Amino acid sequence: METVLSEICDNMVNTIIIGDFNINLNIMSTYSKKLNEIFAHQAIKQLINFNTRVTEYPETLIDLLYSNAKEVSCEKAEEHRISDHETIMFKCDIKKQGPISKLSEITSWDGYSPDNL
Repeated sequence: METVLSEICDNMVNTIIIGDFNINLNIMSTYSKKLNEIFAHQAIKQLINFNTRVTEYPETLIDLLYSNAKEVSCEKAEEHRISDHETIMFKCDIKKQGPISKLSEITSWDGYSPDNL
């Protein structure tokens, strides 16, 4: 992940990374600390400040939005919730952001190992 993030940040002025990381930032664990360190090293901040998955028992912050772009905000779109995850709406004033590039990557977690994180 560090390598991919480094490549993205080297090629793009403004970066927005959003997804279901399945690492609960409400709990300080080895995984959450490592994730925070990786993004902090690139000066990228996590912008979601509400629980994103709510079930009968735990409330977790696992759907995350990281960005180094200015003028980015996010909020719950409660009226559009379709699962146990919140729908996250984010806004970015592209007029103030400069050139836009798009990078899409699909990752398979079939061979996932905590050591590879």
